[in-house]
Amino acid sequence: MRQGIVCSLSEEAAGFCRTKMPLQSVITLSPNRLLCISGMGEQRAEASARKLVAAGATALVSWGTCAGLVSEVTYGNLIIGTAVGQFICCEHLKNTFVKTFANLPVTCGRVAHSQELLQTVSAKAALAQTTNAVVADMESAAIARYATELGVPFGAIRVVSDAVDTALPSYLSRTQTKEGFIDTRKLLALALVHPHEWSVFYQMARGGIAAQKTLQRAASLLVEV
Repeated sequence: MRQGIVCSLSEEAAGFCRTKMPLQSVITLSPNRLLCISGMGEQRAEASARKLVAAGATALVSWGTCAGLVSEVTYGNLIIGTAVGQFICCEHLKNTFVKTFANLPVTCGRVAHSQELLQTVSAKAALAQTTNAVVADMESAAIARYATELGVPFGAIRVVSDAVDTALPSYLSRTQTKEGFIDTRKLLALALVHPHEWSVFYQMARGGIAAQKTLQRAASLLVEV
């Protein structure tokens, strides 16, 4: 099984590749593993999945950060998907990931789809109630749908960057570039002129750092398999 890993942001792939990768470019990590940076959102994720399959991937994996929807998961927790929306994740991949990441804080559960950033606590609560999921992201559903259409196995490995009781800065969506990345310079500039949200910004930064550490540890473990 040759895994094709779709990662939305280059920062989330730092554990695989230290140099910044071009958007929608497929690189070979090992004979059994390919990687493609998609940018945020379902259309970009599906485009990357298509490129990975065209490059020889026989299984697809959604990789990156996510929003927590239940109190049982928090910053830095690694989530192994059992299902993405209505699509059931490959049991073999799931079991392999559980074994690979046995020494990390792992939770297995359902991944929900969100069409936009979940910036408020109430938005997370509403999605949790309607989906029975433990986390949500904007890319996994598109990858799962495409894999199901092709009849290839798929899995999801996500790390919580913002917990269920954590809001995101109100201006965060304004920092997204047309390529689907976060403009960090614009993010910092907006943070400076929104001092009433500095505590929210701090929580987001703390969660992002915790998620990044787990992603890097998980990547180092995965490439050894």
